Amino acid sequence: MGQRSERLRSHAFKGAAWPPPYDKSRQAQAVKISIREPFEKAGMKFTVIEGGKAAEVTAAGSVTIRDEAERRIKAAGYEQWRVRSLATGAPIPGPIQYLKMQIDFVAGKLEQLNPIPSDFTDDKYWPAAGI
Repeated sequence: MGQRSERLRSHAFKGAAWPPPYDKSRQAQAVKISIREPFEKAGMKFTVIEGGKAAEVTAAGSVTIRDEAERRIKAAGYEQWRVRSLATGAPIPGPIQYLKMQIDFVAGKLEQLNPIPSDFTDDKYWPAAGI
């Protein structure tokens, strides 16, 4: 039997969630070990440099610029109009499309700022929803 089937058998349903919760840290650890192994066997010192964009994690509960943009787009009712458009073939009203385009543009520009303003959720940065 393989390791996988033994692992699955050991997590037999016991009233807990199925499949077992995904453990990202455990998988990351396994990847680091598998990358290091051939180098260490060859007598080379190998150091994993952590960080960069892949390691950027926002704090739980913090709002990102993209989250704020999505909230504003949802508040404008864009998704309802988009679904209606897909179902009936009727076009999305121009003002709604234009507002979404403006919000996406502002979100892109705010993400480019360095540093990003701490009050980016303030209405002064975003287009008015005068629909």
